[in-house]
Amino acid sequence: MSVDPICPEVESVLHMPVSCKDAKLLWYLSPLRLEVENFDGDTFGEWCVSVRKSHKDSMWWDVFWSLLWGIWLRRNAWIFEGWKKDVSEVIRKAVGLVGDFATAQDPHAMAAVHTNLECWWRVPVQGVIKINSDASIPNSSYVGLGGVMRDAVGEVVAATCLRVEGKFGADIAEALAMRHALSIALESGFRRVCVETDCLKLHSHVSKGNAPPTEFGSDCQGLPALFVFFCEKKW
Repeated sequence: MSVDPICPEVESVLHMPVSCKDAKLLWYLSPLRLEVENFDGDTFGEWCVSVRKSHKDSMWWDVFWSLLWGIWLRRNAWIFEGWKKDVSEVIRKAVGLVGDFATAQDPHAMAAVHTNLECWWRVPVQGVIKINSDASIPNSSYVGLGGVMRDAVGEVVAATCLRVEGKFGADIAEALAMRHALSIALESGFRRVCVETDCLKLHSHVSKGNAPPTEFGSDCQGLPALFVFFCEKKW
């Protein structure tokens, strides 16, 4: 069979969904913040088993399989239709699919008017300040932390950014960003806050008040106890 070498690397069952440059970017930019180099395996099955050792949450895996299906559909559209979907669109559709499925399983939601799941910012309730935090990792020597605080009409009331020297994983960087933004909110006199994050792992631990005995856990705990506190997902 004549195979079109559309990707400069040899396609395999492991390469296409995991080790391809575009696949790596998609996993990292997704709410899972998955850095594929941190896991082992010579086959796709072995790689999944390796990931399973550190990720147990069923919702995390719902997003995982949905993203995997999105990667497969993107690959087919690229090869057979010559259309290369944007990575962000694949992520948005995959996460939206998980949200739609969860809504469909809720008997109370079945009677409600169906609305598409979109990644739009939502205003907090009156008297609550919403904090959006995020982290960037430009290189291995430092991370950038940022946070924006808005009131119930969407007006920015405070913002912050900070450069922290050192090498950090994506999930730890996200936890550092949230902790930094919360400390600025505390200094600004805000006590009723709602934090919104696109990091699924961080949302899960903060919402449950569960701080694992790791470096990530130490960055999740402490400050939320000083606030009337809510945590939302940004997807």
